[in-house]
Amino acid sequence: MSVAQVVQLIVLVARLTGQPADLMVELARAESGLEVAALADQALVDQRALAGAQTQDGSADRWAQAVEAGASGGLYCLQWQTARWAAERVGIEIAPNDLADPWLNAFLAAKLLDWGYGGYFHAMERVPADVRPRADDPMFRNAPMWNLERR
Repeated sequence: MSVAQVVQLIVLVARLTGQPADLMVELARAESGLEVAALADQALVDQRALAGAQTQDGSADRWAQAVEAGASGGLYCLQWQTARWAAERVGIEIAPNDLADPWLNAFLAAKLLDWGYGGYFHAMERVPADVRPRADDPMFRNAPMWNLERR
């Protein structure tokens, strides 16, 4: 992932989640080094200018945990239907190949945590029937669905 893509994602996530962009900057420093952090600092200035002061309700901690899992070597990968449902709920469109991005995975996982789909997201009963996959869909035949799978 390029530096520019990381910074774009930092700004996007801060806007979509309403989380303080400071957290994104700290994660950029921890995960990607000073070059990204310098750009992220500018993104933070831009974010504050757009959004103003933001408050925390504890969800930032859950976000940090999910991003840490996604950005570190132990990547968590959401199943496609679960990720698509989460993305639609926050108003973004994704394609199956977008899930190769660990930051997007972490963002969607954090949103699922915020919405109360805890544990390993065994959330099938809580997801609307119209977005559940069909059992005969070959994309899902060999995949454990509706949970968070460790790669």
